[in-house]
Amino acid sequence: MEAPMGIVACEASQLDQESYWRLMERVAEKRGWVFLEGTFEGSLGWYPQQFTSWQSPGIQNLESAKSFSLPTWTNTHIFPLGEHDPEIEKMRNEHSEEWFNERVAGIPSPPSGLVHPSFNVNVHVREVEYDPDEIVYLEVDTGYSRMTESAYAVEVCHIIDGQVQVFDEIYERELIDSDIIEVAKKRFWWNNTDKFGVIDVAGNAHAGAMPSNTEIWFKEANIIMQSQHVKIIDGIERMNSMLKPDPIDMEPGIVIDPTCKGLISELGGGPNPFDGQVRVYSWQMNREGGVVGNVPRDKYNHAVKALTYLMVNQFGYAGNENYSREIIPVTRFR
Repeated sequence: MEAPMGIVACEASQLDQESYWRLMERVAEKRGWVFLEGTFEGSLGWYPQQFTSWQSPGIQNLESAKSFSLPTWTNTHIFPLGEHDPEIEKMRNEHSEEWFNERVAGIPSPPSGLVHPSFNVNVHVREVEYDPDEIVYLEVDTGYSRMTESAYAVEVCHIIDGQVQVFDEIYERELIDSDIIEVAKKRFWWNNTDKFGVIDVAGNAHAGAMPSNTEIWFKEANIIMQSQHVKIIDGIERMNSMLKPDPIDMEPGIVIDPTCKGLISELGGGPNPFDGQVRVYSWQMNREGGVVGNVPRDKYNHAVKALTYLMVNQFGYAGNENYSREIIPVTRFR
């Protein structure tokens, strides 16, 4: 009923970014304050990235915000010798540097080996509006089983002025194509008559006498799904190139609505929507923190792969001499 003078958010890392924005809106009327506190919870997402950003004096002045941390050893009542207390030293010796920094020293320590390390919640996540006059692009990567920790991902976006704008997502487990299509038909964008789809090349395969994923999407949704073989490393490079801000207007090639929690979690921007844990598309790492092999782990990547199919389809591979952020004309069937 009444705008508050201030808000205290306990365990702020448990909030999603959209909730944080709502808090800021609530105090705006009275020019109030917001106090955020809590641990970093995996050092992924908007909260630790905001903490790091607010360490900069320039951003502090610009946004009228500041961040600071209290390491465990600053409680000298419990740890009389401070940082050199035997219990602190014991935790430093027994745990990894990342664990110690995050849990004890109060320093964000994202997991090593992210496939797309340039993803930044503060850059790539923003509210994205649906435009009924624009083409709706659907990107599909199929998955099913809870046992294999896979997901059926459908990312939904526009491409406007060469920028991929993801405004909706279907991210489910233990649902087949027909179930996903029924979910899609209830979404606000479904009645758009200009839809274009891409799918994993495996979507053309048949399981015995069963129709392929591509055939089901055509029969039940009247959408012809295009597909092509995308090499893993080439696809990763295309995604990384699109995450980079344009050197002129500093706009990234991809922006994602905060409701697309599956895609954001795979990129390292938040917890997994199924279990609330950190589940990120990453390289296989050894005990020393080095990358093992030349391909990443094939897990927690369904939404990322779906979006990659579209970018390769529309923009080609990174490094192509003819590459520019222009839409490649495609043939669509009404």
